[in-house]
Amino acid sequence: MQRLFNKITFTSKTDNAVIVLDFVNEIQVESSFENKTDTAKITIPKTITNNGKPISTGSDSIFKRGDKVKIECGYYPNLTTIFEGYITTVNTKSPIIIECEDEMFLLKNSKVIYPKKRTVVNSVTSKKGKVKMLKKPRVYSTAIDLSDLLNEFHAVMWEEHEYDLDYQIYSDPDIKSTTNDVNLGSFRATNVSIVECLDVLKKEYGIYSYFRNGVLKVGFPSDASDTKTIPLVFEENIIDDTNIEFQRKEDLRLRIKAISMNSNNTKLEEEVGDADGTLKTFHYYNATQSDLIAFANLKLKTFQYTGFVGDITTFGEPFIRHGDAVKLKSYKYPDKDGTYQVKGVKRGFGMNGYRQVLELGVKLA
Repeated sequence: MQRLFNKITFTSKTDNAVIVLDFVNEIQVESSFENKTDTAKITIPKTITNNGKPISTGSDSIFKRGDKVKIECGYYPNLTTIFEGYITTVNTKSPIIIECEDEMFLLKNSKVIYPKKRTVVNSVTSKKGKVKMLKKPRVYSTAIDLSDLLNEFHAVMWEEHEYDLDYQIYSDPDIKSTTNDVNLGSFRATNVSIVECLDVLKKEYGIYSYFRNGVLKVGFPSDASDTKTIPLVFEENIIDDTNIEFQRKEDLRLRIKAISMNSNNTKLEEEVGDADGTLKTFHYYNATQSDLIAFANLKLKTFQYTGFVGDITTFGEPFIRHGDAVKLKSYKYPDKDGTYQVKGVKRGFGMNGYRQVLELGVKLA
């Protein structure tokens, strides 16, 4: 039987002091590109002390909001980093529960004003040349690209956290786009956080954001440059498959809407699929009407597939991240075979063992 072990490293934001724990009651980590922010919950005994001093003692608490956290888990002698982030809250009841968020935590207090230059219009002119003064001036922003906005994010990240770099608490912030540059039209941000901007990008433009190895990735739900395909066998390393259901393509009722946001601030829309089906909306940029029809039909084929939906539970290794693909195989039931994208992962480590629950996404093969 493989022996479990873990290592949790806390680094104080005030004096760079380091505390390492190698035992806990429980660790829970959730990661999904749908949620943007990876979260962790660490449960430790109330009786733990550090140099004779309780871990948490009110205002003199050893653990504080903003302290850096690194969680490593595995089967002896191998350790894998399953989470890196910062403490958000410390519940001092028994047992002590420490809640954490990944680097998105740093971006919630940032302030973005973009673009800084705008056009103010005080009057309008009719086709006949008649000038009318406006009671309320209209403010227009020039069309910007995603790359312009990400450059502004990077500048804000440096400005907000430059002073913390002296303590090595916050690493050099970096951003990577996982899609081609896109036109955002007259995107405007007025004194809002980067996280709020990322929410708008997802809601209005279908652009996802998540941190991976300290880099903010913006664009597609997965980055082909670091996506892996991991084989899993039902009779070997899949512990529980009772939460998956088999669906047939012909039983699914779906309606796909494709929307194009064009550089001249116009919008085109196309719909394909079943009129009474569940609606899924996707956004594109500077696409023609025929492009939208082709995109929508491609998405329809992606979701209307014969295969599994739901989640499976595996051992803690092999380590799998959202965006990776799992190649499922069964020796007893070959009809279970297939390759699926992983939408999200929930990890648990503690007295009940080391497990990961994988939410299956679209079938890839």
